[in-house]
Amino acid sequence: MNKKINNQNTFKPKIICFACNWSAYAILKKEKFRLSANIHCIRVICLGRINPSFIFRAFEFGADGVLLLGCSPEECRYNFSKKLVEEHYNIAKNVIHLLGIEKERLGVLTFSVGEDALFVKRVNRFVKRVKNIGPSHLK
Repeated sequence: MNKKINNQNTFKPKIICFACNWSAYAILKKEKFRLSANIHCIRVICLGRINPSFIFRAFEFGADGVLLLGCSPEECRYNFSKKLVEEHYNIAKNVIHLLGIEKERLGVLTFSVGEDALFVKRVNRFVKRVKNIGPSHLK
């Protein structure tokens, strides 16, 4: 029992983020904002371009969690994005569940460029959620 508690305290989940160039990645580029070393962000032109296979590959390569970070629907530069993000997210969530990966390891968050504090809070909440689940069994 104590071993599990100690492992959970030292466990730093590897999080892969796909970040929209126009919102989340713009926040990340600011000098004052840094993610912890265990969070790796990949800039994409639009979350609507993220195929569910990208999410599966992130888990395959050892991610404990995958986070999609995009524009708020009202500010998206591409009209098709909101619908595609929802479709791809739902497909990926259902498939990872079938593969035995907890659905909570996948998240999608949307932001406006000026929402730095909200961005930090929500990303940290996701990381904490994944940390509470523990390491992925795919590692």
